[in-house]
Amino acid sequence: MKGPVAAETQGISDSEARYRALVAATSDVVYRMGADWSDIRELGSGDYLSDTKRPSRNWMPQDIHPLDQQMVKDAINEAIRDKKTYALEHRIMLTNGSLGWISSKAVPILNQQGELMEWFGAATDITPRKRMEQALQEARDEAQQHERLYETITSNTPDLIYVFNLDYTFHYANTALLNMWGKTWDEAIGKNLLANGYEPWHAEMHEREIDHIVATKEVVRGEVSFPHATLGRRVYDYILTPVINAQGQVVSVAGTTRDISDIKENERRKGDFISMVSHELKTPLTSATSYVQVAQKGLPKGRQHHCRYA
Repeated sequence: MKGPVAAETQGISDSEARYRALVAATSDVVYRMGADWSDIRELGSGDYLSDTKRPSRNWMPQDIHPLDQQMVKDAINEAIRDKKTYALEHRIMLTNGSLGWISSKAVPILNQQGELMEWFGAATDITPRKRMEQALQEARDEAQQHERLYETITSNTPDLIYVFNLDYTFHYANTALLNMWGKTWDEAIGKNLLANGYEPWHAEMHEREIDHIVATKEVVRGEVSFPHATLGRRVYDYILTPVINAQGQVVSVAGTTRDISDIKENERRKGDFISMVSHELKTPLTSATSYVQVAQKGLPKGRQHHCRYA
């Protein structure tokens, strides 16, 4: 019943009585309120709320959660003003002292002159749903907190951090990787290796590595060069790791890559330096050995001797 219900002051009609019986059978709480909601005339709820069979003006502080009382008052005032159905979800104080939630609706009962006589309402216990919603919201908040923490860490490291879907497309790429590609998130995420600038041989190599990880759950490590959007071609060391669900299946592949171009350049310079020093040390050593050999040839046989150089 969505609109006002007309009733005689001397009693209710048979159809309304049947309606009330149906509501009582299908609701957790059934109640009757005075025309201005100042007093509750009847409340039946079993063990859910404190029942009453006579008018009571203490229903608001007794049953409604303090933080929701003003919201309930505002909804009541609006329903009275417009003589329309009152409908609201709010918290209540249960008989056992715990917190509960109800979805409450009440229709205005009018006399033949259209004047408010009382309100007939019913409420359903929605505590399990609200608790589930709260648990889901807490889980979302925790997940968002972890995501913010993860994003803070990954966006402030020079290392490249990324996640592959099993179809070889990128599920995630941190700021450093996006900068290397010279792309935005929307331009790169959901795209495959070729679409993000990898040469065919390079893309093929990583795709086969992903296949290997899915089949074996092994970690793969390698070294490869790639053109940076602003720094030119660089050398990278990378590690690809399986992401495994509770059923032991690989659901994605996570990767971290570090620019080792400077390390490689230092190793090359070190090698060049060692080669140069070795050459310079060997040259005077060879010359000295030759000089001794020549000098010995000019000496009498009895005065010749051998020199050994380390």
